[in-house]
Amino acid sequence: MTDPNIIIDVQTMDPIAVIDVGEVPGQGPPGPQGPPGEDLTPILSGPGAPAAGTGAVGNYYADMTNGVLYGPKGSDNSWPVVVRTLPAVPAKVDLFSTPGNGTWNKPAGARQVDVIVCASGGGGGGGRRGAAGSIRGGGGGGNGGICRRFSFAAADLPSQCPVFVGGGGAGGTAATADDTNGGNGGTGANSLFNTTWRGYLAGNGGGGTSAAGGTGTANTPQTNAGGAGSNGSAAGTGGSYGFYESASGGAGGGGLSAANAATAGGASNGMLQINANTGVTGGAGGVTGGDGASSTWVPPAYPAQPGVGGSGGGAGSGGTGGNGGDGVRGGGGGGGGASVNGFNSGAGGKGGDGFVQVITYF
Repeated sequence: MTDPNIIIDVQTMDPIAVIDVGEVPGQGPPGPQGPPGEDLTPILSGPGAPAAGTGAVGNYYADMTNGVLYGPKGSDNSWPVVVRTLPAVPAKVDLFSTPGNGTWNKPAGARQVDVIVCASGGGGGGGRRGAAGSIRGGGGGGNGGICRRFSFAAADLPSQCPVFVGGGGAGGTAATADDTNGGNGGTGANSLFNTTWRGYLAGNGGGGTSAAGGTGTANTPQTNAGGAGSNGSAAGTGGSYGFYESASGGAGGGGLSAANAATAGGASNGMLQINANTGVTGGAGGVTGGDGASSTWVPPAYPAQPGVGGSGGGAGSGGTGGNGGDGVRGGGGGGGGASVNGFNSGAGGKGGDGFVQVITYF
């Protein structure tokens, strides 16, 4: 017989009952062995489809590159038809590309969040309109927007984050009166994620003058400067990259020399980080200046890539100047071409809108 169990009032610590629990039995003999369990079938994995020699009969195999599950493997070392298709997208991608405010909602189960923030490009300047025998400068290209990439632990971000996408700067106006300079382009705007993290705005392209072509206005030491407009002695210059993985500046517009020679607009520069020509040729100079153009390169869905500046418009020695091309995805607008009195100069191209892309990993 064991000692009786005593029940105690936990508030007063006084005993309130005594219970005899009786005899405590010892451990009994072991029971009979149960039936054997089923064999576990392993799921192998790797990049691409499985080879005949991979795994054993009955195995399954997950193709992690294409998101396909094979199996079970047959006794002839062949893998049968697909059992089911696995999700092919390893992350959730949200792209904000419309200028203005938005909201990013953190998905359930998120572990890491990468954010690409690209500011908008500055607008290109308009070309000068002036008398024959004088220098008439082309408009300067707008600067390209600065892009940044940030990585966060998802737990460090709130459930909702405000997003702002900067709109591209307006192109500078054409000179519509004799002996006047082209208008300056508009400045780009910051893009923001969660109020704090930003891609830095781009400066505008200046209008062409009677002394020289316009130039881009630098807003940061790492700006992607727009190309200078021509003074008539050579074609407008292409926009540059001052910071890797940011949008390029727009090219300068063509100018007219004192001898009334018309030059072409500058060609926009393609992206540094890809082995492809994403730039576009500037408008030709001539009696009537040719228009600049925008890049038609289509970037991958993600990670989002910064864009390209527009090319410059060509100068017109006996007609209108060509308009600068628009920037795309943060690229600067191209400068407008110069013209002779009696004809409008070319207007500057619009800067490309910025964007914010949020990539969530689970």
